[in-house]
Parts: sequence; C-alpha cells; structure tokens
Amino acid sequence: MTIDDSILLRYIAEILGKPDLAIRLAIRHDLAGIERLYTEKFMALYNAGDYENAVVMAAKSPKVKTDDTICHTNNNLLYYIIMFIVTLIISY
Repeated sequence: MTIDDSILLRYIAEILGKPDLAIRLAIRHDLAGIERLYTEKFMALYNAGDYENAVVMAAKSPKVKTDDTICHTNNNLLYYIIMFIVTLIISY
C-alpha cells in the first residue's frame, strides 16, 4: 500500500488548516504535489519584504525553484550572500 504524497499534503494544508506543516514536510522529504503552496508562501515572504527567508525557502526546496521565484530571488540573492559573508566575518 502506498500513500499519494500530494493528497496527504493537501489534506494537511487544507483540511487540517496547517499549510506551513505541509510545506515543512514536503521540503524535508522532497515531496511533490503542493507547488502552489510553495509559490504562495515564497511570494508572501517576498512581498512582505522578508527576502532572506524567501531565499532560504527557495534554496531548501527544489520544488520552489520556478522561473517566477528565480526571477525574484536573482535581484536580492547577491545582496544576501554578501551580507551573510560580512556577518560571518564580523562574528569571527
């Protein structure tokens, strides 16, 4: 017996009302079926100005790496890489 990943993830997101849990499970276990949720979460983070978490989410989840998200992250990714390196150097 097998369980359809997308049905399980949609159940968690929509019926249980826990979309963040569904996204975390999908990222951790590389599950497909909720790409729309990935993109919505990414865009919500991005539009809220939380570029760092949007980029981290996109980096952790290959399902988010669509043309739309890549276009948005390319503008800010270099800035956050530089800031991350500077933070490491300062904290060292």
